[in-house]
Amino acid sequence: MKKQALRIFTTVAFFAVLAAAPAYAQSGSRIVGRATIPFDFVIKNEKAASGQYTVERINSSSGTTVLLLRSADGRGIEMFMPMTVQAGESVDRGKLVFHRYGDQYFLYQIWQSGDQLGHELPKSRRERVLRQEVARAMSQHQKVTIALNR
Repeated sequence: MKKQALRIFTTVAFFAVLAAAPAYAQSGSRIVGRATIPFDFVIKNEKAASGQYTVERINSSSGTTVLLLRSADGRGIEMFMPMTVQAGESVDRGKLVFHRYGDQYFLYQIWQSGDQLGHELPKSRRERVLRQEVARAMSQHQKVTIALNR
């Protein structure tokens, strides 16, 4: 019951921010950085094609961080509310961090240059399933050692 109420609240909050985001994007967005991503990847539960992307932080009056990932052609736009994570010291260069499983990549973290706080995306259902499959495969893998005789 509590989980369901939390999901409903989170969904409503997300859509409220999503509905207000165009106004924020026009007046209060700040570019976090640009990157050329050489592989297709997944953000949340959506596939994104390789290419050039811009990450923007949208200022929200509620204090909630909302990030916008926009492709160079303007078609691939994804808005998300990440969790804040802290590094031990300031990051010299901004970066996008991906989890890789075989040939599949999942956007995991976004770090802005000169900042100790980064942004972490929750793992998508697809990534959690893939991670479990990889863990099972690794647990079935065993190391065998055979001694050499002289």
